Amino acid sequence: MPRLLISYRRADPFSVQLADVIDQQWSAQHGPGSVFLDVRACQPGLPFDQQIDQALNQVDAVLALIGPGWGEELDRRANQADDELDWVRHELTHALRRIYLPVVPVRLPGAAELGSHPLPADIAALSRRQGVQLAKPTQDALCAEVAELLRHLHGVIANQGPYRFVIQSHAPERHPADAALPQVCVLDRHAAPANARPGWWPTLRHFIRHTVLPAVPPGSPHPLRLRLDAGYAIGFAAGALLHGQAGVAIELEQRPANGPESAWPIQLATLPADTPRLQYSDTPRQPAAPHWAVALSVTHRIDASVRQHLDATPTLPISRLIHAHLPDPSPIAVQHGPHASALAWQLASELHQRASAATPRPHLHLFIAAPITLAFCLGQHLRRLLLGVTIYEYQPHANPAHYLPTLELHAEDIDDRG
Repeated sequence: MPRLLISYRRADPFSVQLADVIDQQWSAQHGPGSVFLDVRACQPGLPFDQQIDQALNQVDAVLALIGPGWGEELDRRANQADDELDWVRHELTHALRRIYLPVVPVRLPGAAELGSHPLPADIAALSRRQGVQLAKPTQDALCAEVAELLRHLHGVIANQGPYRFVIQSHAPERHPADAALPQVCVLDRHAAPANARPGWWPTLRHFIRHTVLPAVPPGSPHPLRLRLDAGYAIGFAAGALLHGQAGVAIELEQRPANGPESAWPIQLATLPADTPRLQYSDTPRQPAAPHWAVALSVTHRIDASVRQHLDATPTLPISRLIHAHLPDPSPIAVQHGPHASALAWQLASELHQRASAATPRPHLHLFIAAPITLAFCLGQHLRRLLLGVTIYEYQPHANPAHYLPTLELHAEDIDDRG
């Protein structure tokens, strides 16, 4: 069901009339709840600004109704002394920051062109959005013009493209977080104390639950496209939190150091015929310890460095080291999303079979040498095992270089509603 938000001035009678006609026609096609119109959609007792922001995360387009004196009203409200929030400006400011959300200016009869009046910096981008003009104020002509406007809007939504979100573990370079892309989530990668979740965990969980998932309706024809400029721990956590988003296709953007950007569809159910096959070797260590180390060698072998780390950390009670590896690890072994998902499924299935026969069920210590897409897919698959997992990341620039635990995650951490 495509959803629409209408931004308008309640003090302008024609804007109110037009908003009602749009609401009636769009709702007749798509059902109740498909239009966010402030006076009817907002719930009593809840903060108005939060409801607007939530609605903007859920709608497919915004119509900005521009009536006579619209720009002057912006100035008047900006200069008034009582600091009353201009809700129209608030709506448009937050809508325009979502650069993949169509925001269509609709100029009413008698309204000046947007470019003829300087707009505040936070909504200046509105003057660069392609708009429409309504010229006939009679009721019959208005209904016909609205029908044509909504027909055009359906085409815009159909060609909208993917819902894009970015998760970064450093200060963003391409898209500053304070610019036009609020879908950027910047996380602090400082390591957490032992047995503690990292400080970025609640930020990531809130971003996915309250920004990513509400923005992509189940059954949408457009995929959820995610770019992970982060390490294995954040990639794994994002996959675990996005597991089970039924009816939504997921793509991960790949940004190789020397190659073109591409989008990898993530498919959880299919196993491509050309998928590389993992091989396994198992080395016993401390008997009866309820912890397993798993070294995943896809881009290059890491079993020796992991073994060296375990030998140098005698306080870590590891009963076995499982080395899951390709016969010939290579940076180009994983060529697309289904490869990554299938390799993650192979490893998760193998660990499930082994852990099912173990008492008590083990805690996994996971060391990864693979594209971050595979870490994301492992998060999707391994959360179903209901095993605790600690992710380790190699610190090549430390002296000496070593592995560092960067995330400890349990099933209750993912399913906790807090």
